[in-house]
Parts: sequence; C-alpha cells; structure tokens
Amino acid sequence: MSTGQVFVMGSDTPSGWEAEEIVYYKLGVTLSGGLQFVYLPGSGVAKGGDIDAFIVGLLAGKPPGAIPFARLGDAPNLIIRKSCYVVLQLDPSLNWQYLSDEPGLMTVEDLPGRYFDLTQVAMDGKETEGEAPPAGAVCQIAYFGALAQASEQGRIDPYNLYVELTTDPKQTIPIIVDPDIKNDGTNPNWP
Repeated sequence: MSTGQVFVMGSDTPSGWEAEEIVYYKLGVTLSGGLQFVYLPGSGVAKGGDIDAFIVGLLAGKPPGAIPFARLGDAPNLIIRKSCYVVLQLDPSLNWQYLSDEPGLMTVEDLPGRYFDLTQVAMDGKETEGEAPPAGAVCQIAYFGALAQASEQGRIDPYNLYVELTTDPKQTIPIIVDPDIKNDGTNPNWP
C-alpha cells in the first residue's frame, strides 16, 4: 500500500480535450485465496463520450452497452488507450462504497493534466467533483477524464483506490488499494 503523498486529480479539463470512448470497469471482490479484486462481466468499452447518459443508465440499473473486454485483466488496474472517461463502479450487490471522507481515487504523482475531473456519484444521482462526498452520501460510482499518452510506451501511473466495507450499520472497514493506470495506448485485450 502506498503510504506517501497522494494527489487529487486535476480540476480543469485540458483545452480541446474530448472523450473518444468510455472505459467501464465494474469492480467486485472475491475471498478466493484471500480478499481479491475482480472485474465483473459487463465491463468494457462504449464508443463516444456522453458520460451523462452513461451514468444515468448505470443509476437506472441499465448499463449502456459496452463492448466487453476480450479478457478482463488484473483488477483494479486500469488501462487507457485513447482519451476517454474511465468509470469505476463498485459491485452494487456488496455492502461497500467509496470512502466517505476522501475522494475515492487519487494519483500517487501530481498529474492534473493527464487525469482530471474526478466525480463521485451517489446512489441518488448527486455528483461530487474532486473532493469527498457529503456526509451520508453512498457513492459506488466514480469517473474521471483521462488524456491518452500513446507516445509513452510502458507508461504506468500508480493511483490509490479508497473504499470502505460496512459489516453492520455501525462498523466500517476502510481499505486502501494501490493499483496502476496503464496509459500507453496499447492493450491487446481491447475489443
């Protein structure tokens, strides 16, 4: 786990940036061999960049049609090949959410022009940008914009994922995971 300094994603969308696709990861956990993260079926890539319609579909329980990944990959690492929105939804069948007193994702390096506009979406559809959600909000969806770095073969940017499991109404267990964003424009498992 990363214990050093972390950075909130940038708040300004780079000039001229447009999403070419939406990369959707539905994240679950399994206890097989200890606590492990897995990507669930339905994860994939949606063409275009209409993030508002995509989020509305997720909240309505009707995820927009994403072309499934050929192979789901190592959760919770993220792969970026084009300028896109990255949507990370926590499995809604589990009793977990993004940490209630921190932004749900932060980078380990200060990369505000590469990853930006982090938005957490509460179950009631209210969005919080770049900061912890309001008290009492239950957020299982987060998304951010990403500027592709296709010219940097092998580029890996570490990030931290902050979630909490609720074991009973008064007991939560915070979990910090430190996966990677692979942002070099390549992905052999892409649809």
